Amino acid sequence: MINRGDIIWLGVAAGTSGGLIGGIMLGLGMDLVANGQPLGLILVIPGAPASALVGWLMARRLARQVAEPDRQGFVERRGQYHPSWRRRKED
Repeated sequence: MINRGDIIWLGVAAGTSGGLIGGIMLGLGMDLVANGQPLGLILVIPGAPASALVGWLMARRLARQVAEPDRQGFVERRGQYHPSWRRRKED
């Protein structure tokens, strides 16, 4: 089960890694453009979407943990497992 700490850690990790990746792409691209290499725009333009992609991938991994039941097919509710909470297979 996902708790509040996992969500907070997701935000911190996604923000930090996204900022680093986007900042590096922006910095290198602007350096190339300032030195007369117009190909530096290839790094500048996708910098923001590339930094957001890291957070999106982390959030998908966390959401997959919520959606998967444990090995016996039980879904965790409030920290406890109970047989009546068995996940039903959809047809």
